[in-house]
Amino acid sequence: MLSSHSVSGLSRRSLVMRKAAAAFSAFTILVSASPVLASARTLPVTAGISSRIMTRGDFIAAAIKALGIPVSKTAYDGERVAPALSAYIETAKEKGALDVFTRINAAAAITRGEALQVLLKLAGIATAAGAKTDFSDVKDGTPEAYAVTVAIKSGWLDPIRASSFGIKSPVTRIESAQLLATVARQKKDVKDMIKINPPNVQVQTRPTTSSDLPKKDILEQVWNILNSEYYYRDKLSGDEAGYKAAEALVQSVGDPYTVFMRPSQARNFNATIFNGQITGIGAQVEQKKNAAGEMVLTIVSPLPGSPAEKAGLQPDDEILSADSVSLAGMSFDDAVDKVRGPKGSTVHLHIRRSGSELDVAVMRDAISIPEISVTRQGNVVIVKLIQFGKATNDNFRKTMLEVQKANPTGIVLDLRNNPGGLLTASERVMSAFVPKNTVFTIVRSFDGSEEKDATLDDPIINSSIPVAVLVNKGSASASEIVAGAMQDLKRATIVGEKTFGKGSVQTVSSFADGSSLKVTRAKWFTPNGRGIDKGGVEGSGGIIPDTLVTDSQADKDASLRRALDLLR
Repeated sequence: MLSSHSVSGLSRRSLVMRKAAAAFSAFTILVSASPVLASARTLPVTAGISSRIMTRGDFIAAAIKALGIPVSKTAYDGERVAPALSAYIETAKEKGALDVFTRINAAAAITRGEALQVLLKLAGIATAAGAKTDFSDVKDGTPEAYAVTVAIKSGWLDPIRASSFGIKSPVTRIESAQLLATVARQKKDVKDMIKINPPNVQVQTRPTTSSDLPKKDILEQVWNILNSEYYYRDKLSGDEAGYKAAEALVQSVGDPYTVFMRPSQARNFNATIFNGQITGIGAQVEQKKNAAGEMVLTIVSPLPGSPAEKAGLQPDDEILSADSVSLAGMSFDDAVDKVRGPKGSTVHLHIRRSGSELDVAVMRDAISIPEISVTRQGNVVIVKLIQFGKATNDNFRKTMLEVQKANPTGIVLDLRNNPGGLLTASERVMSAFVPKNTVFTIVRSFDGSEEKDATLDDPIINSSIPVAVLVNKGSASASEIVAGAMQDLKRATIVGEKTFGKGSVQTVSSFADGSSLKVTRAKWFTPNGRGIDKGGVEGSGGIIPDTLVTDSQADKDASLRRALDLLR
């Protein structure tokens, strides 16, 4: 589940407290720029993708209100911002708070590190040099390090885990509200309260020795010998060696969904989920074992209207080579990099499909992912979701309010080739159809603990309106959560092909240099306890539709027509 999925209760807070875990499906082939989230200060979360991201502009406005700062009477004259935010942005500019950003980009998500620095600037607290922490994602001596020490001392934010503060993780609206409420309570004496001697402040957060780096002494000796004795020392790259070591460490677990992402790959990942934009061939891919036991870059689904779709690429196509370079034996990231490339360039892919091999040329392009589209077939409304990203998280319920106003006789929820996304977005989708506090998925962690995720809001669609959900083998992760829940709850008829079979949960941690680690932390199950993980002993390998229909190249909408027949 995403990009890539516990609630011990049925309240809104319980979903947030389930560690803001994200459900990821497969990686998207990108060129540049795709998220992570932390939770509120009392929540010991992994820096994973969470819900309802706070933008820079909205955070600045909320912070100015919380601190009781008079708003400037002058409009902001820099880059274009929403009129309602203009005076707040100008106020932040006058206080030097915009110096935190290279450019304001008010609609972009604000990270925990940026939020803390903005707060210090708005409060008039000068940043002192020399602050130190033991967090892996905070560089000592930086303004961020000082901001973190302030946050810890002041009780503003807790680290997401013992070794990582979550400095690069976007801030949720819930986390922002709790943070600013804490700051507001302290605002009268905030400057007096923060008396930190940065050079002497060190937040102790190292994990126990049992979590120390394996063979650390050998790795250090190897690196020292290379630096002192290797003939071609001028070719040594510390960054490359470090990234290769991290990649090898992660690859050793043998989990295709646990992935180390270099900075550029992490940006790509974030852009896909939070900005809905990618550059590349426009296909969701993963690395999985083929019949021969080899790890092969495999297409989960091409995005609608993408170069990949136009070139005829299909789910389960195996990419054997790119521009005559074999991908055999490459890491996932290296293989993806070979497929990536700038807009307008063409990549020549050698594909294996159902045992046959063929060559496909794909011209890369910049691709916008609209996520939600609505069409009609008579009195039946067809709602297609491309992925469970930020747009779905933020806008799905609004869309369904308009659908309900149209008084449809039936609704088709089209999740074909939807590779998944945010767990919170799947909750937004489910909440439109089922009663508030309805459990829609169960998350089980490695330690045997179990948490239940439930819907947070009242339904929008009248329970008398029949629903059909379309799925195929490209429907994965969050798509399978929704399809499985709708099936278990008997709220919809599932039509199409057996789904992909992605029943694990990943969260993402970000590090100081912009790199990230996506790691499997749990498995999810349907409300009735069904596992769907492909290859898992408890799994069925996907959601099996109530009505099996196979779309084909010649007839791409056979399942849609069947769904319409069922609803009419």
